[in-house]
Amino acid sequence: MSTTTTPSLDGYRATTTQVMRYLAMAGGTLALAQFALAGFGAFNSVNGHRHGYTAHETVGTIVELVGLLVLIAALVARPNRRTIILAVVLFLLAGPIQPSLAELAKNDQSWLGALHGLVGLAILGLFFQLSRKVTADG
Repeated sequence: MSTTTTPSLDGYRATTTQVMRYLAMAGGTLALAQFALAGFGAFNSVNGHRHGYTAHETVGTIVELVGLLVLIAALVARPNRRTIILAVVLFLLAGPIQPSLAELAKNDQSWLGALHGLVGLAILGLFFQLSRKVTADG
């Protein structure tokens, strides 16, 4: 009977991979909270005034920052190609794309608001994937 071993990460790469996973867990929690805050904002807006979205926008900025930190940790750890690609896609969606969709949706482009919500689901899924155990072979 033969056994196969999974390559593992050693030293600073293992530590940085753990940091990336913890950041992804925190980011996923924040992304989940974003849906509740969006609902709060939607039902707290009165006569078109968007004062209820302040918390959603603030946490969105934090999600962007966490996405950047996850990308940096993934690039330092270099666990595998798949993880780095997921981290790059997460950064691009959470960074420039998601806030741009929100801003454009405010200007009578409501279909972009719907896309903003769907991209939020993708961000949540990416954080989940990046929080899972990572090995050197993927």
